[in-house]
Amino acid sequence: MTTTTDNLFALCDRNLRTLAPDRYLLSATIELALIAILFTLILFLFMRYFGLCSLLRQTRRQMLAQVYQLLVYRRCLRLLIRSELNLILANLKYLLILIPTLLFGSLLFAAIYNALLDRYGRAPLPINQDFVIRTRPSTITSTDGRNLLISARVRSASTNTVWTRLRAPTPGVFPLQLGPDRLHLASINIQTPSRPTRPWQYTNGLEIHIPYPTARWFGLPHGHLLYFLLICLLASPPIARLTGVKL
Repeated sequence: MTTTTDNLFALCDRNLRTLAPDRYLLSATIELALIAILFTLILFLFMRYFGLCSLLRQTRRQMLAQVYQLLVYRRCLRLLIRSELNLILANLKYLLILIPTLLFGSLLFAAIYNALLDRYGRAPLPINQDFVIRTRPSTITSTDGRNLLISARVRSASTNTVWTRLRAPTPGVFPLQLGPDRLHLASINIQTPSRPTRPWQYTNGLEIHIPYPTARWFGLPHGHLLYFLLICLLASPPIARLTGVKL
């Protein structure tokens, strides 16, 4: 079961990386905000499709009734304790109703996590610093000698993997020619923040890994996840009204 789930997540991750456009829509912040809004909309549509809205509405009324009893019978200890227990049970029931949505949201987020990390959680490579690109099963056969300089290359015959050390003296997005026919192209981002930086690239059966560093959003590593969750929270009230779901 674990292997099947891992393979499914890997397939979703590879497809998302392949289908993602090569440039940001306006900017990375706007694009990530749109994805967060779409993610929130899918969760609310899931709740509406499976009829969880009516269950939540009924449970919420029970909770309000118990709160009303607490205010009315606050001088009767026996009724006060009973209302407290009923209120706790109603809260537990409310959480149980939300569990399917939380599980669905967790699976959906796990499927897109690596794609989000690669597209928004990576920074371009700096100039004038060595970096190592890993390719499988082919090797880098040529680059633009003025923008990308190859200094060393190591091949592992057992894993059919090649490590190539390069250095970029100028910023930009440069192509890499792979394979003996030099027709399989990959791109590498050197200090160009307007273009996504995807560490893993797949080209006609070839795997290319580029060691992009971690990006810092608002001065925080992995701050794109905090931004994603913040947009989801801010988008929840209007989307709840749009879909007719009341939490």
